[in-house]
Amino acid sequence: MNRDTYTLEQRFLAWLIQEPETEAALLKPQGGEAIEASRSIESQDENLFGGAAYDPLDLEDFADESWTLGFRNVHQAWDTIPRSSGHEPLKLGAKFVVQERFHTLLKQRFQQELQANPPLFPWEDELMEYEDGPVFSLAGFEAWKPQLQSLCLPVALPAEVMAQVFEKCQSLAKTTVQDGRRLVAAVEGLFPNQGEPLNALAGSMLLGYSRDGEGMASRLLGSQVPEAYETATSEQQMTLAMIAAYEVLSRLTLKLSEIEPAVSQSWETSMGRVNLHAVREGHSLRLEAQLPVAGAVELDGAAAHTRSELEAAGVATLVVSDAHVGQTYQVQVMLKEAEAPLGFTIQLL
Repeated sequence: MNRDTYTLEQRFLAWLIQEPETEAALLKPQGGEAIEASRSIESQDENLFGGAAYDPLDLEDFADESWTLGFRNVHQAWDTIPRSSGHEPLKLGAKFVVQERFHTLLKQRFQQELQANPPLFPWEDELMEYEDGPVFSLAGFEAWKPQLQSLCLPVALPAEVMAQVFEKCQSLAKTTVQDGRRLVAAVEGLFPNQGEPLNALAGSMLLGYSRDGEGMASRLLGSQVPEAYETATSEQQMTLAMIAAYEVLSRLTLKLSEIEPAVSQSWETSMGRVNLHAVREGHSLRLEAQLPVAGAVELDGAAAHTRSELEAAGVATLVVSDAHVGQTYQVQVMLKEAEAPLGFTIQLL
């Protein structure tokens, strides 16, 4: 029963979004009988309604409360319209023309209603306007996709969702905001007006002992891990998207401290692996970047800027001689065949 209903809904929606057929196409002559049937209908309409052509949907004005009642009255009015005794009964071809005409008008009315009253998203109680934001091209992260596909996630995210999370994480990696705020900012575009549950979720993620995607999923979702992102509840989708954001931001951030003065990070690309190794030595910061192909590496921050270019695969070394605790540095990795750079952050704690 459910399968049949779903199929019917799919067929109805497919029919609804088709381009409206013109009246001329619907009344295209199929032979002498069809032409005569069309003329017979027009003649009867003029006699029944004082010379005006009859449109079945014109009877919707009979409704008092809504268009739905008006639609019901159409059927009632159609059944109760007196037939003139001076005309012969309509032929089968004429009935078909009336039915097709009515379906076309009904379809047009549905389309008008959808345009006038757009459907709401699941999280909306009323129609809302959203500011236009930058559209992230999927092609812009093709070179960096292999790492995104190998993240430790309980459920794979759709490509469009993953692209949006990745884009946001790229911009957030350049900021100095706290980790909890970065997690919320990374996914709030996917879940508008859900600031409170997102903040609570970020707090739960950072306070827990699990610091990898699968561990977080097990702790936050328990045994209720959905089979797919599309079939998950809104709360589950928030959790899955934030876990992905956590994994991406972790890969893009290198934190150096007195306890851990040297940190390495890597990122799989479509051309090979990018390896970064950052070392803090006194007030000096040294970064070694191993690139799989020709490219360049830039290091910016704290009034420092240095750049190194490679004409082939190799290691680029960049040094900042005056680095202090509390400073943040942005690293841009550019590969020759990549459309956009990959951004990392080095934090001196």
